[in-house]
Formats: sequence, structure tokens, C-alpha cells
Amino acid sequence: MRSLSQPDALDALFAHRPVADGLAAVDALAEECVADARRICETPAPPFQEAERGRLFAGMLAAARAGRPETDEAGNVFLRLPGDADRPPVVVAAHLDTVFAAGTDVTTRREAGRVFGPGIGDNALGCAAVIALARLFRRHPARGRAPLLLGADVGEEERGNLRGMRALLERLSHRVGELFAVEGVGLGRIVNEGVGSCRFEVEIALDADRHAEGSHSFGNFGAPSAIHLMAPLLARAAALRAPARPRTTFNVGAVSGGGGLTTIASRAAFAIDLRSVSGRSLARLERSFLRAVSLHGGRSGLRPHELIVREIGRRPAGRTPPSLAIVKRAGRIYDRLGRKWWLKVSSTDANLAMARGIPAICLGVTLGGNGHNPGEYIETAPVAEGLRALYLNVAGAALGLGGE
Repeated sequence: MRSLSQPDALDALFAHRPVADGLAAVDALAEECVADARRICETPAPPFQEAERGRLFAGMLAAARAGRPETDEAGNVFLRLPGDADRPPVVVAAHLDTVFAAGTDVTTRREAGRVFGPGIGDNALGCAAVIALARLFRRHPARGRAPLLLGADVGEEERGNLRGMRALLERLSHRVGELFAVEGVGLGRIVNEGVGSCRFEVEIALDADRHAEGSHSFGNFGAPSAIHLMAPLLARAAALRAPARPRTTFNVGAVSGGGGLTTIASRAAFAIDLRSVSGRSLARLERSFLRAVSLHGGRSGLRPHELIVREIGRRPAGRTPPSLAIVKRAGRIYDRLGRKWWLKVSSTDANLAMARGIPAICLGVTLGGNGHNPGEYIETAPVAEGLRALYLNVAGAALGLGGE
């Protein structure tokens, strides 16, 4: 456990009457938050198909009677709670989308202190926690705080490329006091460093004249196969060198192509994800990969236009130093609540803000497991504690307390 304990730094926050009243109301909201999470989870939100969940979320925010939420052109849904207009807003965002494809059974079930469901922790509970915050700040407003922007954004998962957060920060002209990304799972984890990534799809699409007389695997044996031509490139990708420090990784996560067992393939493709905590190391790995692709094109007999490289995602690396108030406050709050905590490196909606110098962290609401798996689950007992920590962090940021 890391410790930045300086408990007296939080005294003013805990003693602030509206905050104390809000804190006392959290336990009564925890069960409602779990129920909201189940409802959100059972509304599908595959990548690029978040609109239905966005409408549900907007309706639930409106029902909290904290104000009228707005949906922007990207599909983000946010509620603005007014405050001191001279101060930049504190932003709290949970992502709407999940990794699960359309047609996935998203029915939830509850048993033995857990709720199971695809996306329940990533990120239905995160969205539900934002709604709980809206209820708390409506019922227990504090004077002199910064404006709050509470809501949910699109495009965090898969090929979403943080498009929702990009649109939000552009709309705010990067004028943000502090930013909190909210995930359902990860209680005790303070993500203050963002893993950078760049993602490519590489496609081999052979000209029609190469298969003009057919593509039967026996009758036309010897005709070029896109899959056979792609195999050495996959081997080159697997042989990329990535330093252990700073931590840098790569992964080919999807391969497609071909028409059947006895068909010579005219098309094949793969998607690769390159990551690093260092922007410099990521750039070196990217150059190495693109150089390998270029060399393969020249040595394989592929025509230049038959080898296509598309960038399908890019996230900047970033870091919020532990010396900043947003990180110190979070650690002190966990200390006060008796929760072990640690600093974490991850890839979240906070990446963009970190990279642009905005004080930003990502916090989780509860414990859970099996993320990105149909058997995903959350534990219900710690939800109240997670809501208390999240509420105190946002209230402290808005009031400028607890991070001294």
C-alpha cells in the first residue's frame, strides 16, 4: 500500500456540512445504484452502438431531478450542475460502451453477494455511480464549489478511439479543473498513468486478375494466396522487440480472411495493438512495425496497392504526478476510509486529459472480476464504500479541499 497519509488535510472536507450530509446519505443509495447498474447492463451498448443506452442514461439522469441532461453530436450524455462560474468545471465521466458485440445475452443475475452480467463492471456500474452522484449533489448542494459536469461518454472500448472524450474536451476547450474517469471495478486503484497505444489493421487484397481463372485449392494450386502471403508478416510482427522497461507490449488480436477450406484466399487481414507507458517507446515500436510491413511488401511480390495499412486507433500516454492534489486527495480519502490503495497504470478515458496536462485520474466503485468476459461480475457489498470515496473525491475537487 502506498501512503500519502496526512489525515488532517481532509478535516475541512469532512467537516463541510453539505458534504457530511451527502456522505450520510450514501448507504441508502447503494442498493439503488446496483439496481440502476443492472438496468443499464441489460441495455446493449456495443462499440459504435451506444445510442440506446445513452437514451436510457439520459432518462435516468433526468429522473434524478438534478437538471436536464444534454446529448452532444458524438453521443455523450452530460448534466451540468452550476457553480462558481470563475472556476473551471470538475468533470466526472463513465463510458457507455462495452466490448460485447450485438446479440450478446446481457441478462444479469444476482447470487451470493455478486451481480453477474456482460459489462456489469465495465461499465454499467460506473454509469450508475454517476447517477448516484447527481442525486447526492442535488440533495446536498454546497456553495462556492466549481461547476460539475457529470455524465457518460461513448467510444472508450475497442475501436472507439476515445472519440467521446475527444469531443468533450474539444467542446470544453480543454478548460477543466480536474477530471475523474469512473469504472465499475477497481476499488482502491488510483489510475494516475495512462498507457499509450496505436492500433493498425493490415489487409492483403489481391487483384482480381490473380484469380481470373479460379481459386480452387487443387485445380489452381500455385496461385497466390493472401493468407499464405500474410503468414510471414504475422511472424515478423511476432518477432518485434519491446522493452520490458518502460513497459511496452504488442498483440495481434484479430485475424480474418479466406472463403473456405478449399478456396485460395484473395483477401486476409489482421489487427495489431501496440502499447507503452512511454510515448517515445511506443513511437519506436510503431516505426519498427511499419518498417516490417514495408519490407514484407517489397520481398513478397505483392503489388504496392495490394498491401493496405489502416490506423484504427491511437491513445496518447500520459501521467498525473502523485504530487498533484487530485492524487494526494484520493490516497488520503482511502486512508481515512481504511481501504488499501495503490497507484496504477492503465488505459482509460483519463488518458487524453493526462496527456494534455489536465489533472486526471480513474477510480473504481467496487471489486469484481472476469472483465471483458460474459461471466463478468461485481461484488455488491463494497459499492457503498466505493460511492463514498467517489463522492468525497468529487466534492473535494469542487470545493478545493483535501488535496493540500
